[in-house]
Amino acid sequence: DQAVLVGHSLGAAIALHFAVHYPDRVTRLVLVDGGFDVRAEILDSLGPALARVGLEFPSLDVYLQMLQGLPFLAGRWNEHLTRYFTYDVEPGPGGGVRSKVARHAIEEELANLGRERLWVWHRKVKAPTLLLRAPDGLLGETDCLMTQDEAEAVRHAIPRCTLVVVPGTNHYTILLGDNPLVQRALRSFLDPP
Repeated sequence: DQAVLVGHSLGAAIALHFAVHYPDRVTRLVLVDGGFDVRAEILDSLGPALARVGLEFPSLDVYLQMLQGLPFLAGRWNEHLTRYFTYDVEPGPGGGVRSKVARHAIEEELANLGRERLWVWHRKVKAPTLLLRAPDGLLGETDCLMTQDEAEAVRHAIPRCTLVVVPGTNHYTILLGDNPLVQRALRSFLDPP
C-alpha cells in the first residue's frame, strides 16, 4: 500500500524518517513546520510550554481559558483549537481534567530530537514534498521553529520540494486554523493538474 504522509512538528520528523526508509510506500510527503534539525535554544524554550502537562485543572472551561490566554494563542483562538485541546484532556484523579500527554514521552522525544540529525535524510527523500512554514513563532513572535534560511536549506536539499510560507500563522495555527493559503497549497500539491 502507498500513502500520502503528512506530519506536523515531531510528526514531520517521523514522516520524513518513514519516507526515507520506505520510499516505495510514500506517494507524497507534507511537512508542516517540522522535519528539520531543531536549534538547541528552541528545544530549551519548550519547558514552559510543557508546564500544563500533568497539571490538573478544575474543569475543561478553566483549562481552555488558560490556553486562550497564552501569548502564542491569544487572539488566534478558533474552533479547531477548542476541539484539539478538548480531545487532549482526560479526567484527573481530583475530579478535574488534565492533558492526556505523557510527560516522559515528550521528554524522551525532545531528547531524541536533540540527538537526531535530520539533515542527512533530506537528500534521500524520493517523494514530491510540500514544506509549510509558520513564520510567527512557537511560543512568541520571535522564536519561530524554522527560520526562513532553514526552510530554504530544506527546500534545496529535498529533491522536488515546494516551500510555502504561511503569513500570520504560528506553529499551532498553521495546522489548527482556517488559513486559505494552507488549503490552496494542499489542494494544489495533492491534486496537481
